[in-house]
Amino acid sequence: MLGEQEAIVHTIPGLERAKVLSPAYSIEYDYLLPTQLRPSLETRLLPGLYLAGQINGLSAAFVL
Repeated sequence: MLGEQEAIVHTIPGLERAKVLSPAYSIEYDYLLPTQLRPSLETRLLPGLYLAGQINGLSAAFVL
């Protein structure tokens, strides 16, 4: 992966001789539409399965 990322960086004018020291990575986020959840955060498709956190669009913690 590092070689592939460095090759892409080298296509940018001025960065032909750049060295990539640490490879980048990507995160793929999954989500559900709000209509797929009951107000209790139980899924409509699989009763008994409750979801919370990032799957519901929350990507930060809030303290009140």
